[in-house]
Amino acid sequence: MKKFKTCIYLRLSKEDEKNYESESIKNQKVMLTEFVNNNNELELVSTRIDDGYSGSDFERPAFKEMIKDIQNKKLIVL
Repeated sequence: MKKFKTCIYLRLSKEDEKNYESESIKNQKVMLTEFVNNNNELELVSTRIDDGYSGSDFERPAFKEMIKDIQNKKLIVL
C-alpha cells in the first residue's frame, strides 16, 4: 500500500500562548503525531514548527519550508 508523505505543522504565537495554554506546541505535536501514526495511509516525513509567529500572514519560515516541500512533490496535500 502506498502511503501519503505527511508533514505536521505546528504554530503558536505569543498571543495564543497567553490565551490557549492547552494548545501548546508540545500538545499539538503529540496529538498530530498520534493521528498520523494511527492512520496506515500516512507516513510522517517531517515536522515543521513556527513557535512565536502570528498566524495572521504567511511570513513564517517553517510554513514556507512546508510549501516548498509540497511544490517539490516531497509531500502530498490532502
